[in-house]
Amino acid sequence: MDIEANGHDTPIIVKVGEPVTIKVNVDAGDDEGVTGEYWLGKSGTYGSQWFNGTKWVPKYILPIPWKSQPIAPEEFSFKWVPRAPGVQMFQIVIDEKVDGRLNTRFVDHVVITVVKNNIEPTSLK
Repeated sequence: MDIEANGHDTPIIVKVGEPVTIKVNVDAGDDEGVTGEYWLGKSGTYGSQWFNGTKWVPKYILPIPWKSQPIAPEEFSFKWVPRAPGVQMFQIVIDEKVDGRLNTRFVDHVVITVVKNNIEPTSLK
């Protein structure tokens, strides 16, 4: 499993208002066909939220997986546009215990630092 921001799975820096493409690639491997719960979360300067399948909800609300299905190779992506400077982490978790609770099994994350428009982004290498 891999999660990327603008094609990178290492930390990136972007400017306020610069669209970021978040892409998740699931490689099921030996777990193909095993039913799993998919959890997508984000946390950082902008608060913490879970994706519930249709929208982002605050993390203080009981999290629910956005889908439960047999684990299979798949790829999906979405756009995120930062509105203010700060740091945001997106994470994907797939767990094989289908019980509506977050049980980490497979997890990956990517970190995005957002800077003001008048600051030139540089590499974090």
